[in-house]
Amino acid sequence: NSEIDNLTKTTQDYAYWNDTYSFIKNHNPDYANSNLTQENLNQSLKLDFAAIIDSQFQPLFYWNNQTDSYLNNSSPPTIPSYLLNTINEIVNSANGYSGIIQTTNGPALTVIKYVNSTERNLPANGLLIFGQYLENRLHPSLYEGRKEIVTHTCGPNTITFDGGDEGFEPFYLAE
Repeated sequence: NSEIDNLTKTTQDYAYWNDTYSFIKNHNPDYANSNLTQENLNQSLKLDFAAIIDSQFQPLFYWNNQTDSYLNNSSPPTIPSYLLNTINEIVNSANGYSGIIQTTNGPALTVIKYVNSTERNLPANGLLIFGQYLENRLHPSLYEGRKEIVTHTCGPNTITFDGGDEGFEPFYLAE
């Protein structure tokens, strides 16, 4: 399996889970203390950033391994603009988003899924975002010197570079 397939499966597992659905609805601290920890997100799931946004597009959670900051109980967490821009682009997509986005830390493999119950029989109540920086996952020649990366939601492996570069065949990331 490719990295995108693995990240999509992991994101989907968390997005279609009653516990995640309840966290968005009730802000259950037990869910956060068990699942939204540095050990789980970075060490177990190999993520570099994660976010949870409710159905009103209010951020409930944001974590980034660069700052190791996540739950901010005094005010809503700040979601980086590059994630908000991607969210705005996929808001009407039934499948969410899988692809590469440009972040302040370089290109990142990113998956956004609508959060639903395990049975998927309730209306979605938010979005779950998981991401991994490509720095250690791709050969640098595939992204070095490329400032703007544009991805499209027509398929998880559709990748087009902006600035006149031709698109290239779907590729699988090193495991």
